[in-house]
Amino acid sequence: MTPKHQQLVDAILLSMQRRISELVSKCQQPSGKRVAEQPIERLRESLLGGHLGAIAHYVEGYAYPYQGDVRVSADFIARCLYSDPLAPQRYRLPPKWRPPGTTFDRQGL
Repeated sequence: MTPKHQQLVDAILLSMQRRISELVSKCQQPSGKRVAEQPIERLRESLLGGHLGAIAHYVEGYAYPYQGDVRVSADFIARCLYSDPLAPQRYRLPPKWRPPGTTFDRQGL
């Protein structure tokens, strides 16, 4: 994986770890216990880390490692990042969201 892609994957994993920690702390009884932060190597080995890595490798021209195609990983990641808490199998992308690398004409259409 290129260093730029590794930095992006790591940034997403660390951001998700912070968000999960925040959610858990707000849902627990006030006990003062915090969710233990995982080292980046462990986050990379997680299911989310595997899917992020698979997309990064796919973009770099390597074969997709899971059954199906790269949309399996894209769907998994979208559910992790944008899931509906009341219906975890669904997700809603933010308004004006565009896939990375998408180009538009000068009018923004």
